[in-house]
Amino acid sequence: GSLDFEITKRHDAVRKAESHLDAAQWSLDDLQKKIGNQKQLVSDAVELLKGSTNAAQEAREALVEVVNDEDQFLQQAGAAQEVVARLREELSNMKKASEVILEVKTYVSVTALAMKSFVDTAVSTPVTEIGLGKNTDVWDYFSEAVANKDCSTAFKHQLTDFHQYCTGPAMEAFEKVKDYVDLTPICKLGEESKIAEEGDAAVQTRIDLLTTRLQNVQSWMDPFKGTSMTLAQEQEKIQAGEPEGLRQITGVYQHTNFYKGYLKEWKCSRGSFIELLKQLAAKMQVLEGELLREEDLLNQLR
Repeated sequence: GSLDFEITKRHDAVRKAESHLDAAQWSLDDLQKKIGNQKQLVSDAVELLKGSTNAAQEAREALVEVVNDEDQFLQQAGAAQEVVARLREELSNMKKASEVILEVKTYVSVTALAMKSFVDTAVSTPVTEIGLGKNTDVWDYFSEAVANKDCSTAFKHQLTDFHQYCTGPAMEAFEKVKDYVDLTPICKLGEESKIAEEGDAAVQTRIDLLTTRLQNVQSWMDPFKGTSMTLAQEQEKIQAGEPEGLRQITGVYQHTNFYKGYLKEWKCSRGSFIELLKQLAAKMQVLEGELLREEDLLNQLR
């Protein structure tokens, strides 16, 4: 993502500045050594100028001034060395932190992708193997107007035979024994057309329920199920610094403590970890500026 790139870029800049500091430090050490030798030569010269003449006095004063200038320079050099030492330690710590944070993020991505693979293997694959693929149109297998199908016609033909028999021969037979046992309720079926309509409606209702549930099962083949995320939006989040795969496990794992207490903090919208990465990148930029200033200072002292 762009945030990873920014951290890596800062890391490279810090490494380059550290190399420049090493060169400047070496030059400064060499210069201090030479100045130390020069101070000894000046000190020896002062010893030789112990006479009382005006010329000797002026020479001593000039040499003392040289020594004072050298002492002042050495103090400045010493202060610069202390700053360099501090920056060197900060450089080391910052480089290590930047490397570790990107490594942790890699682990998060790999773990998230493993969690998605877990779901794919345990849930999505079995659903696909029973014939319900992500792109399956369930209405290719069910009718939205079952009353017009042959199966409905066959049911109605049988219903007609049944209804005609009950209302005809059966009812006639029951009437003849009605004085002993009233069997007529056995053949009080209701209107044939209403029975047929209710049968069609009942079957159509079951079809609608099943297709709805199958489509619901099918919808879980979408890794972004339960969220408003799209593939294009996920890529934008990854570019903004989110670990890859994080958004594809939200729907399944969002109620687990691991997700609620840790993984969601990697979200770039409301998570705290991405903000920490931004702070790291900003701090590295500040340190880069300090390094450039110290490098200029050391170059002036060289």
